[in-house]
Amino acid sequence: MEEKLMNLSSKSNRVFILVQSSMELGIILFKKAKELNMMADGYVWIVGDQIANLMDSLDSSIFHNLQGIIGCRIHYEETKTRFKKFKTKFRRNYISEFPDEEGEANPSIFALRAYDAYKAAIIMASTNKNYNSMEGYLKFEGVNGEVSFKSYDGILSKLPMFEIINVVGRSYKEIGNWSPEIGFSEKVSQKRNTNNNNNNNNSDVSSMENLWSSTLLWPGESRRVPRGWDFREGNKLVLKLGVPTTATFHDLLHVKYNNQTADGSDGPHFSGYSITVFKAVVDNLPYELPYELVPYNGSYDSLLIKVGKKEFDGAIGDFGIVAYRFKYVEFSEPYLENAAVMIVKEKSMEWTKLWLFMRAFTPEMWLIMLSTHLFVSFVIWLIEREHNDALKGFGNMLWFSVSVLFYAHREPIKEGLARLVLGPWLFGILIVTASFTASLSSMMTITMSKPWVYDIETLKLKNATVGCTTNSILIPFLSQASIPPQNVKQIPSLDLFPKALENGDIQAALFTAPHARIFLAKYCKGLTKLTLFKLLGMGFAFPKGSPLTLDISLSMGELMERKEMPDFEATLLSTYNCSNNNIDGLGLGPGPFAGLFLIAGVVAFIAVLFTATRLILLKYEYPTSPLKTSFPSPN
Repeated sequence: MEEKLMNLSSKSNRVFILVQSSMELGIILFKKAKELNMMADGYVWIVGDQIANLMDSLDSSIFHNLQGIIGCRIHYEETKTRFKKFKTKFRRNYISEFPDEEGEANPSIFALRAYDAYKAAIIMASTNKNYNSMEGYLKFEGVNGEVSFKSYDGILSKLPMFEIINVVGRSYKEIGNWSPEIGFSEKVSQKRNTNNNNNNNNSDVSSMENLWSSTLLWPGESRRVPRGWDFREGNKLVLKLGVPTTATFHDLLHVKYNNQTADGSDGPHFSGYSITVFKAVVDNLPYELPYELVPYNGSYDSLLIKVGKKEFDGAIGDFGIVAYRFKYVEFSEPYLENAAVMIVKEKSMEWTKLWLFMRAFTPEMWLIMLSTHLFVSFVIWLIEREHNDALKGFGNMLWFSVSVLFYAHREPIKEGLARLVLGPWLFGILIVTASFTASLSSMMTITMSKPWVYDIETLKLKNATVGCTTNSILIPFLSQASIPPQNVKQIPSLDLFPKALENGDIQAALFTAPHARIFLAKYCKGLTKLTLFKLLGMGFAFPKGSPLTLDISLSMGELMERKEMPDFEATLLSTYNCSNNNIDGLGLGPGPFAGLFLIAGVVAFIAVLFTATRLILLKYEYPTSPLKTSFPSPN
């Protein structure tokens, strides 16, 4: 027995259930477990009804080795008249037969069942009914309530209620009940001693957690709910977490060796955002988690397979959560959002700035403004034309309509009615001009470009080459999208991607979202990103069924709710200053004004052409005659 217990204590499991055992064997087992320190804090012991039903018959000194165990026994009411009468007779007969026995001679559930079974046999023997069928014929009031059978094989028609007990001090207390109809129900009771003096009050609860959160005492006299597992084997760390050394993005995960660390010590040294997050999550756990980070020189998927085989207790890094990896492991909640992102070169559209000033307003706005301006100018001309020589004629009216836009009109407005019409419109022109300037200024600062391609289908039609990081989780998606394997190029280093895109070795780079954000923070000029589809995120991996998965996820959730999670933007991206703006050409070029120059130039050219044509026509229509000079004759 001692060897078996020592073997159990060497495992990480700390929950033990004694399903079937005699009371004598149970007492020996718990005595030996206490000697081996297996009744200490962190352990959980649960016993079945064969031991729990006999707790009332134990000597109080035996409870010393049973502190904190939880038992499940059949519940029976001790306040009923039938039970009290039976208890009195039982104790009298027991003391008479065993006068030297110590302790209270209280009947157990086995005595009650034996008494009811004996009574059932007498009832059946006294009847002339068919013994092959007990259903409907045997129903009577037993010591602990009604006894009835539902079939000839002796199965009770009603299952009993079970009582959950907890050993505390030199006795035990009832902490709850369980029945098939309502499940667990909380039982508020006073601590009961071996004399069974108690008061009960039941209230339904949804789960066993409500019972655990009550005044439950666990082994080691602890009130804290045990984890149920441990990672220590003596003083040795047994939680081995694999960390891949093949990460492409060192801002997220990096492993250094051989005196490359900041403190000068030998490697390995682990750094990166993923490690920072993991340490913050572990520090937030309600218990100490002993662990050892172990470098793994292999692919991400091969590490996850080893975790699934429990060669590692977990894997820490920038692991993308995708469906096929759930065949090997389970993941914590994601600490980073994720998506499939395609990065391509930008296609310049600077030529669109030729008519940029026309896009400051919508066509409807231009139409309304032009029609309103012509209407106001016409009304003013109509009012002034009889009394104002400067505004007579259609040409004068057109010139006035143009010059008033720039407050450069010199024609006097004499009529008060005309001034009344012109005043609000001048104010309107002021507001429209200011809005036009603001809108045009904002549009001039925008880089006019568009992606070279927009989706995977376009890449496939163009037979383009796509670049991915080594062992990227997105490679299977390219295969599903019917991209030929020869068109997928795995690039081992982040710094090689910009040159590959520039030289045309690849026409697009496919990253997960966090990787794409880091890449664009370093190399953003002339590149743009397109989100193809969402992924589940990035998380930490653990073997299936590992209790760490839930604890790590809960700790991560708490950090997120308290806004104490290491910030991705502040931790990584803020260190890069890449900008799409051209620093060497911050001044405005001629592009945004080309349309205006074109209009003015065309109008001036037409005017020159018209003037030249008119002069030529005048010259040929009225040729110059020889100059005739006459002198007066002298007198």
